[in-house]
Amino acid sequence: MKRAATLIPILLLLALPPARAAAEGAPEREPGLDWLAIPLMQFNDDSGFVYGLKLELIDFQPDRSPHAWNLELKLLHSTTNRHQHRASLDIPQIAGSPWRLSARAELLHIDDANFFGLGNDTPNTNDPLFHQFRLTEPRLKIIARRSLNEYLFVSLGLLANLTLVDATPGSALDALSPPGRDGGLGVGGLLSLGIDTRDDELVPTEGLFLELYARGNREALGSDFGFLALGLTAQLYARPLSWLVLAQRLMLERLSFAPPFYEQQRIGGTSDFIALGGVFSQRGFPEGRFAGRSKLLSNTELRASLPPLWQHLHLGLGAFLDLSRVLDHRDIIDGLHPSVGASLFINWDNAFVFRIEQGFSNEDSLFYIEGRYLF
Repeated sequence: MKRAATLIPILLLLALPPARAAAEGAPEREPGLDWLAIPLMQFNDDSGFVYGLKLELIDFQPDRSPHAWNLELKLLHSTTNRHQHRASLDIPQIAGSPWRLSARAELLHIDDANFFGLGNDTPNTNDPLFHQFRLTEPRLKIIARRSLNEYLFVSLGLLANLTLVDATPGSALDALSPPGRDGGLGVGGLLSLGIDTRDDELVPTEGLFLELYARGNREALGSDFGFLALGLTAQLYARPLSWLVLAQRLMLERLSFAPPFYEQQRIGGTSDFIALGGVFSQRGFPEGRFAGRSKLLSNTELRASLPPLWQHLHLGLGAFLDLSRVLDHRDIIDGLHPSVGASLFINWDNAFVFRIEQGFSNEDSLFYIEGRYLF
C-alpha cells in the first residue's frame, strides 16, 4: 500500500512538462539564459520516500555544446531522515579550450547507513541495530576533463571529504571496529583515461563508455587514511532491434594501503557510489551489502521501447541481471552474488528518465523508483 501511494503522485507529476523560463513556442535552444525547476519524487526500500527540488540555470550559446555553462542545485530529503544536497557547476569548454570543468559540493547525511562487515560471508540478520550506523559526509569534487580527440579523454580531479561516523552500540561496526570506525578527513586526487562513443549520455542506445582510473587520498595532504584505488568502468550499448537496447556495465576496483571501511563501500572513478548493493549498484540487495578492498560488479539490462503515449512521453519495459562479488579469493564464478528483476521506464522527451524497478535476491525483494537509468 505504501508503494502504491508513492507511485500516484510521481505518475501525476510525469504528466506535466518541466517548468521553464522560456516562453511557450520559443525555440528549444534559444541562445541566452534559461532556467529549469523540477520537483523530485523518488522511492526505494533503502531510503524510503524521497522528495525534493532540482533547480538549474543554463546558458545556451550557439558555439558551445551542449551549453556554455550549467549551474544546478538539488535538494533531497527522505522519510528515513536521509539528506542529500548538492550544488554543481559544469563548463564544457573553458574559455573556448578543450577542457571541461565540473565542480560539485555535496552534503550527505544518512541516519540508517549500512555496514554488514567486510567480505562475502557477512551475516544479514535483518536487525537494524546490528548493521546500521549514522553517516554525515560533506564532499567536494572538482574534475577537469580534456578531449584528446572525438572520443578519447583524460580527467584530472581534486577530491575531499570529511566523514563523520556514529556507530550504534552493539552493531557490527562497533564490534568489528574496522579502520575509519570513527570517520576521518580525506584529501586526494583522481586521474582517468577514457573513451566515450555513446550516442547520448542520458538515454544511450549505441556506443561504448570506458574509463581506467586511479584515485586516492594522501596522508601528506592531511588525510587520516592513505589509500590508492585502481579501477575500470566499461559500459556497452547495442541495439539489435529498433525498439530494443542491450546495455552492459562491468566495474572492477582494487584498493591498496590503508583504506577506511567507508571507502571499501564505494566504487567508481569520475562517478562513484555506494556498492555493492543498492539502487545504484545491485538491486535486490540492501545498500552496501558487500564491501571490501577488491570488488566486481556486472549489470546486464534489456530495455524495450513501447509506442509513445503522447508526443513527449515514452514508456519502456526492461529486465536485468546484476552480479557482484568481493574478490577475496580465486573462487569467483561460484561465489558471485546474483539478483534479477524487472523495470518500467518513463522517458519525457529524452530530457529525464524515471525507472521503476523490483529486484530479487536470495535475501530480499526490494523496490526502487529513481530519476535516471542505472547506467
